[in-house]
Amino acid sequence: MFMCRMINTEHFRTGLYQPNWLTIAEKKRKINWTEEEREILIEQCNSETGRKFNLKLSNEISAKEKAIFWEKTAERILIISMCQRTADEVKKKWIDTKSSAKKEAHSMKKELGRTGGGPYPGGLTNLEEKVVTVIPKCSIDAIVNSIDIFAGKYAIYYT
Repeated sequence: MFMCRMINTEHFRTGLYQPNWLTIAEKKRKINWTEEEREILIEQCNSETGRKFNLKLSNEISAKEKAIFWEKTAERILIISMCQRTADEVKKKWIDTKSSAKKEAHSMKKELGRTGGGPYPGGLTNLEEKVVTVIPKCSIDAIVNSIDIFAGKYAIYYT
């Protein structure tokens, strides 16, 4: 849809008019995460306390304690980092890292099960292998021997 706006031409000559795209400050990208930063992030999240914080549906740990965990992780990364990472950025990076590792592990498992066999051409990196240890196995392999007891409206799976 095309929108037309009436603009006073006098503002163009005097320089008073600035379109929205000129007034919005350009957001500067931070530098990419280094291998060392990712190693520290994975190490923190693989620790005993980090594993507790990865439980989504657990009420064992409060939101305040989780926020403190992500702040401490960001501080630990800041020690070796070239730029400052906030707790939200660190948490987002962990979610993205888990997602990509899970996707790679699933595609590797799928490829190994294909007809023809042979080794998988790719493989998981050392960091991805560490991340996969934190992810529940059913997230990668799916639920085995499950029965849908509510065909349609509700889906509860028993194994």
